Amino acid sequence: MLQKNIDNTNKVIEAISTLDSKQEKLILLLQCIPGRIQHLLAAVPPSISRDYARQHDEALADAVADALELGALTERDQLLLQRKILHHGLGLRSMEHSLEFLFLAGFMRTLKTIQTAFPHFAPILQYTITGESGYGRELSDALTTLRHLGNRRLNELLPASLEEALSDGFTWAHDDVQRELDHILVEKHDALYDLRRIPDQQDKATMLSTDTSIFLIVPRSRDLRISNQELVYFAKQLFGKPQRKNIQKYCPNVATSTGLICGVALDSRDIHLRTCKVNNINHGKHAVVQDWFQSLSKQAHIATQPAPPISGVSPRHPTKQLAGDLLLVDVSLQQKGKDGECCVIDFSVVTPAAETYCDQAARVPLHTAKLKETEKVRKYASAYKEQDNTHFEPFVLESGGVFGERATEVFKQLCNIITQQTGQSASNISYFWKTKLLVLLAKVTHNNAIKWTLAHNRLHDPKSATTDLTDFYDDPMEEIRRMHHTRADKRLCCG
Repeated sequence: MLQKNIDNTNKVIEAISTLDSKQEKLILLLQCIPGRIQHLLAAVPPSISRDYARQHDEALADAVADALELGALTERDQLLLQRKILHHGLGLRSMEHSLEFLFLAGFMRTLKTIQTAFPHFAPILQYTITGESGYGRELSDALTTLRHLGNRRLNELLPASLEEALSDGFTWAHDDVQRELDHILVEKHDALYDLRRIPDQQDKATMLSTDTSIFLIVPRSRDLRISNQELVYFAKQLFGKPQRKNIQKYCPNVATSTGLICGVALDSRDIHLRTCKVNNINHGKHAVVQDWFQSLSKQAHIATQPAPPISGVSPRHPTKQLAGDLLLVDVSLQQKGKDGECCVIDFSVVTPAAETYCDQAARVPLHTAKLKETEKVRKYASAYKEQDNTHFEPFVLESGGVFGERATEVFKQLCNIITQQTGQSASNISYFWKTKLLVLLAKVTHNNAIKWTLAHNRLHDPKSATTDLTDFYDDPMEEIRRMHHTRADKRLCCG
């Protein structure tokens, strides 16, 4: 039965590989296949099923890596695949590493039913769990393996022995046990980042700032579709993979105020393109987020207008008064629905991978977002409070789509207002608007990266740059010759 399941899984993976859309491939690989084998593993002892579970993991991981063009997967990559979406992974749990849990859980979840429905089975259960071989021994070994993981909270949830599991006072807390195993996986994965090194700090900060639910978006509408190139680019950013060959190039961004070129050497992972102070990508993201927010507000029937200025001035432009981005009319977001007061929203997109932040951002989730929220509140909150008792809220996103704490609350409030007006599910409304924003961010990130093609080879002097034809040398010459011959034949035929 296990071999048949593996054979079927391989056939399904092969069929999925023929799809053109990588987005559709991921949905099938990450959501449809993993559940197929779990019921079998819950019933078959790990000593029998381990090789099959390993084959299952390898086939699925390879298929996902192929779909996202990640290349050979390192141990750190494998664990990132296995982390839950909630923990910024892809949620592809390892069946091999879950064997003992699945097998023990299969017994524990049916134990109370057996004891209640068949009380005369008590001697049989007792005999089974005390056996020195067979099913009872396998259960005992699985329990011992889990307890030897050394997690205090996990050991509190697990029975000390199988005999304790038979007692009336014991309850199998399945979800809590699974949650602790997920935390153990997170700790194991985190340990593979050397936070003494800036590249590892940047990789982990990028991971913690990425909302990986983008890889599970079901493209039911055009707004939720992601091109293959955009999805691959986003995935490589998450995994810290090179986006292209590390040819010596320099940042082509030009400062609008001075006309000077940035000229900083570009890295193969595009960290600089995400953090460049000159014509920063986050300026583009800022506009996208603001347009998205206005559309969301319109759905909630909330009027918006540009935020009024405050008395302070910008340090960079002393003649320009400071102002938030958007004013919500008759809605303060302090109460449910419209309350007659107003709220100013100011948007920010921050990049935790920037060297300024990455050390702390790699250790503390939402570190960068909290810094920006504090800065914005200090700058605007009291000034707007003095203006007609206007409330102020910073709407801060981290570069991978993760919301800051205050942005999360603002978003919930707007979704609840739409729910009150339409009667539709708040979770459905939240899902649509959040996923729409993730798609927009992925698109603008990829579009910004295309600017790399404009990068020049000589620092501060793009006009003197020699043309770099390295990428063209990779084109298959046989295919090019075939195209040339085909065109020549057509000219002869038409001549």
